[in-house]
Amino acid sequence: MCDFHGECEGAEDESRCGDFSYPGGGSGWTDASIGGQGWMLHRNVTTEEEYLYVSEAPGQQLTRAQTRTPLLGPSGPACTLSFDFALTGNVTHIGELSVRVLDSLLGMSPPLWEFSGKTAAGGEGAWRHVDLPIGFREHRFQLAFEAHAEELPPGAAIRVKDVRFVGCHAHYFPSSPTGDAQRTAIASTARSYIIIIYSSEK
Repeated sequence: MCDFHGECEGAEDESRCGDFSYPGGGSGWTDASIGGQGWMLHRNVTTEEEYLYVSEAPGQQLTRAQTRTPLLGPSGPACTLSFDFALTGNVTHIGELSVRVLDSLLGMSPPLWEFSGKTAAGGEGAWRHVDLPIGFREHRFQLAFEAHAEELPPGAAIRVKDVRFVGCHAHYFPSSPTGDAQRTAIASTARSYIIIIYSSEK
């Protein structure tokens, strides 16, 4: 169902929706690339390490690699996409990474978040964390990671891991001391798009 509310035993109906909290949740992301770069899922059974990464693809077009969730939602005003990302390698500029929403009725939105450049040369310190507000979405929607790598592995890497959908159920409102007034304020601003842009370049 992918409505951020587990209704089956073991929340089986949410386990293939793209949330890495569930075993096999990473398999919910589907590569939708049509160019020479695409997304793949790395899964190490021994270490239980799991992440999405950009790799070479058979397409000929110079378009960004894109991976999408299934149809999700609707979502409530507190909905947040949480994830870690890393752009690593020996070159100065690794590439670009962004997040978009594809509304089932309104189509694709402008990027909600973007990063350009490089997080580090490598290692665990290369990972950065993002909590991205998705907010209220009246219609079903998909989330998409888009990326373009200046150089592909093994010379460089664009990776995303620990993807979580936090507080996204349509009827979830965060508790607050102001009660209904706070709920009304959240709902009245929830339709606004939030654009966050990061860059490693100064």
